[in-house]
Amino acid sequence: MPRCPKCNYLLVLHSTSRRYRCSKCRKSFPQKEIDLKEFHEYNNSEKQKEKVEADKIKEEADKQNRREYNKLHKGEKKEYFKEYYQKNKEKLKARQKEWSKNNPDKVKGYKEKSKVAQAKYREENREEYNAMKQEYWANNKEHLNEKRKENYEAHKDQILGQQAAYRQNNKILRSINHLRTQQKELAIRMIKNGTINPYNVEFKSILPTF
Repeated sequence: MPRCPKCNYLLVLHSTSRRYRCSKCRKSFPQKEIDLKEFHEYNNSEKQKEKVEADKIKEEADKQNRREYNKLHKGEKKEYFKEYYQKNKEKLKARQKEWSKNNPDKVKGYKEKSKVAQAKYREENREEYNAMKQEYWANNKEHLNEKRKENYEAHKDQILGQQAAYRQNNKILRSINHLRTQQKELAIRMIKNGTINPYNVEFKSILPTF
């Protein structure tokens, strides 16, 4: 039964005037307005029921999936996760992107922790890490070269700017390295030509400074 929008009391429909009337507050309303309001409320109520029912079904399905997942061995769990990820890749990526957008501080913290953990792992497992890296490169050489080219083209101006800044900042260091190389070559020529004895104390004055 429809109720009064003003006092929530039951409305009575007058067939002759096609209007609803409230016996308590004496207000009257067009039948079309009340029927439309009742329809919207009923529709929203049904949608809410359907949502609650769908949530229950999803929750039960998630519980069942967790029970099945917990029964698997370690290797089977890995394969199960891979299969699940492939089936829900787009949805998971969208969810992760939305979460990252809403939690920038947490993302920053996770990245910093990840960098520290990765650096620690590489330091403790240097040989194993290098072997894994070389194997991955050998198995994905063409793909990685293609990605590198794409990244270079997409960020060409930025990369060239960084290279120019690096060259400028290390200009003095390059000059020192060049002078040391010349000094080393000069010392070697003098030894070969017999100009100086490498076992002589005076030879120390022309040695490259490293």
